[in-house]
Amino acid sequence: MLKYTKEQLWDLYEKLPKDLQQAIFSPENAERISQICRGNKIEEKLISEIASYVGYILLGLLPPAEFQELLEKDFNLSPEKSKNIAREVNRFILFPVKASLESLYR
Repeated sequence: MLKYTKEQLWDLYEKLPKDLQQAIFSPENAERISQICRGNKIEEKLISEIASYVGYILLGLLPPAEFQELLEKDFNLSPEKSKNIAREVNRFILFPVKASLESLYR
């Protein structure tokens, strides 16, 4: 599992474009992640950890292309569940900030 200190995360956060900063603390995104996980029958205790991984993507720490694989590996999710979660996160959370993410990962 990925682990970073609060200081490391805050330093990265402060350097992000405004749209990514807003996406990280968006109540709508938090609710959407929760809905996506519940819709895929993810255990309640894992939802916050999966949300952290989405945050890592938005911070530039986890390339979106690696998200599905890490869901399988770190959370022992089936390939089907991992694919569904990654697809929905990409569609509802990452796509709206796609330009900033592409710039961040260059």
